[in-house]
Amino acid sequence: MKTEWDEYAENWETNPGVVEFSKKAFNSRTELVDIEGLKIL
Repeated sequence: MKTEWDEYAENWETNPGVVEFSKKAFNSRTELVDIEGLKIL
């Protein structure tokens, strides 16, 4: 069952701008938090 949120977010994985933003956001967090040995989903 789709929700309004699902429809809003359904193309995020294929949007180059969103992908680039998420990579930068993740990298900025991993500079602050040690994730060595952790499993990140």
